[in-house]
Amino acid sequence: MRNIFDQYQSPENRVTHALVSCLSEDRKLLRRFIQWVLKSRPPTGSRLQIVEQQLPGESPVSEGEAERRGLPDAWIHDGGSWALMVESKVGSSVRLPQLRRHLATAQRRGFEDINLLVLAVKPPAKLPERCRYVPWCEAYAWFRRQSRGSDWAGRMADYMEVAEARMVADEYLREGKLTMFPGVPFDEENPYNYLEAKRVLRLAMEELRQRKDFVAKLGVDPRIPGRSPIVGRQLSRVWDYLCFKKTGSDVPVTKAPHLTLTIRADNVFAMLTLPNRMKSLYRQNLLSLGSDGMYRLFEEVARQLKQGLKGVAGSVPWMEVLQRRYPTHRAIPVVDARLQFDLRTAFGQGNEQGKSVPKCQPQWLDAAISTFTNRRSNLQLGVGALFPYKHCRVLNTPKALDAFVASWIACKPLLDVVLGA
Repeated sequence: MRNIFDQYQSPENRVTHALVSCLSEDRKLLRRFIQWVLKSRPPTGSRLQIVEQQLPGESPVSEGEAERRGLPDAWIHDGGSWALMVESKVGSSVRLPQLRRHLATAQRRGFEDINLLVLAVKPPAKLPERCRYVPWCEAYAWFRRQSRGSDWAGRMADYMEVAEARMVADEYLREGKLTMFPGVPFDEENPYNYLEAKRVLRLAMEELRQRKDFVAKLGVDPRIPGRSPIVGRQLSRVWDYLCFKKTGSDVPVTKAPHLTLTIRADNVFAMLTLPNRMKSLYRQNLLSLGSDGMYRLFEEVARQLKQGLKGVAGSVPWMEVLQRRYPTHRAIPVVDARLQFDLRTAFGQGNEQGKSVPKCQPQWLDAAISTFTNRRSNLQLGVGALFPYKHCRVLNTPKALDAFVASWIACKPLLDVVLGA
């Protein structure tokens, strides 16, 4: 097998090399991996052999030669009649003729019990017999589970996270994912990192688009893409958005309400965004309530945020009013004014179960409503929940997605008014 320190040039091949190296170093892990993939135990009585981008019995070839010949990415066999080939795809698609050639090659070389594993980020349209497809993200989850008893499994999972962050940054991985959303990993010991924030945000948005209950309840259209590309290395935040079916796929996100998830240096903000250039119809739907009606509406949103995030310690009902401008299309925005506050300050909710909450100061909400009503500048309004790393431990777990969804659902009364539902 190729030496563990001898790396490939292609990002796709580097991930495969990490896989093969870890399985080769931990033979118990190798057998568990085969059993997990094939749902049957590998052959016993002989030591399994692993070769990488070469055929059994042949000498290793160069990376370019292996690509030219279309060799399987890995070949695990028992030295007799049993074989498991691995075809790995990340940035490219699975090709049916290539899989058939792999099976035919194994048969010509005398193998009888032939299996072919396809590891890819997207499912192939069709698979030949004796082939099994496993998404890379499921393999990641399996290695993460095995890491409790295997250092090499943990190293594989860790490497997949690093590799994915690089692929996303280089725009090599444009669709699909290598890993699964692990939570937002930042805290006092692990400070914000742009590449990691970008990777985690991408995973979160992909999984959120697949949540049917959330999508149906708010009328989200998961087919409308978010930001592409996600940029902002100079900023201490990355963000992406979800759009609604009712606003239509042909309406720019800057002209319609949308859901925004922002990962920042100190916190995560999940909000319903009313952008500066929002259509006048949507703006008038809200303004038609008058100041008193808007006040009652935000009170209902605050009540639903309190109820929906009851089990999420450290979360804060939040509102932001932002005035900013962009010197150029892709420049860092200049913030001219920002009003941000805990929404509980408007309603004097007192103490909750012995825990201190902000004292009543309704003037903050009054100022936000007045500014929105009498807008004379490029003004954006956002309402939702703030999740500080310092106080909100759920962020470090996959359950963070439930908290983001709960905060957006709590904003449904406001969304219904704006959209005229």
